[in-house]
Amino acid sequence: MKEDQPKRTPRKSIRKSEGRSLTSKYSPGNISLWLRQWKNEREAWEFKSIANDEAIRICLERDLMPKEDFDIFCEFFKTNKTYGAYKRLQHFCDEVEEEYNQNKEDEVVRNKMKRVIKIRAVLVDPRK
Repeated sequence: MKEDQPKRTPRKSIRKSEGRSLTSKYSPGNISLWLRQWKNEREAWEFKSIANDEAIRICLERDLMPKEDFDIFCEFFKTNKTYGAYKRLQHFCDEVEEEYNQNKEDEVVRNKMKRVIKIRAVLVDPRK
């Protein structure tokens, strides 16, 4: 690289969660907008694999996904046709359930477990 050329600055992450950085493009706020667009403007909505993965990853966190958006997520996930997304969500739910069985007194874990119960109600294996 020549000395007179400026160095490229890396894309800054806006939040660090569970060891992964969220770029501004797939922040929880943008995931909320993506889900709301799916609900309200389906003709303009487009599936994005990374957004779908981020929605699955944050859906159990009340501080990252408000109740209204979580309800939309549950409705959205009823239409899931991919086995991989189903397995990832199933895995997250299993982890929370194990954590809940070990520590039922923790309020954060109890709140996650409430969401797990709602998700399990709509979770259907797409292979069937």
